[in-house]
Amino acid sequence: VSTQSTAKGKGTRSSTATSSTPAPVAPVSNDILPGRFTEADWLGVVDLEDGEELVGDLIEEMVSGVMKVIHEKHIDEQCIPHSLAWTQNIIEKLVEWQFLAYDPGE
Repeated sequence: VSTQSTAKGKGTRSSTATSSTPAPVAPVSNDILPGRFTEADWLGVVDLEDGEELVGDLIEEMVSGVMKVIHEKHIDEQCIPHSLAWTQNIIEKLVEWQFLAYDPGE
């Protein structure tokens, strides 16, 4: 019986620390550069940068595809002239081997 009365006594007692008002907290500034560049400004720049990066990636993909098509077309156009030049060179070498020029020596 005595333990119950002490527990009730502790429960009804008020603490002076909990009843006092909390000390005012200084406002937290989220400025990146105090007074000049806020967190909202920073997030705006990051969003803009993400948009520019997306556009850059799209342009890079388009240019890469175009360059691939241009390269393939260039190779196709150069295949026949290269083959003809190579064949002409080989025929000239074969004719030179067939009809060796007379070398009188010294």
